[in-house]
Amino acid sequence: VPIYIEVEDGLRLERAIGREREQAVPQYAEMCRRFLADAEDFSEENLKRAEISRRFENKELGKCLDEIEAYIG
Repeated sequence: VPIYIEVEDGLRLERAIGREREQAVPQYAEMCRRFLADAEDFSEENLKRAEISRRFENKELGKCLDEIEAYIG
């Protein structure tokens, strides 16, 4: 059973920038390339094709994990 965890694009980008800033040599261009590739890889069309209908929103980690546990329970 696929489990799809989603994060709003702006928040996902903020988190990625924060992680990249912590690197000894930040690679912002590569981070942007991965962000854009993910947007394509996880497009609505591709999610439908993979028959992913249930989504879990990762705003609050504990709540997200509780929802996943209940789903697979």
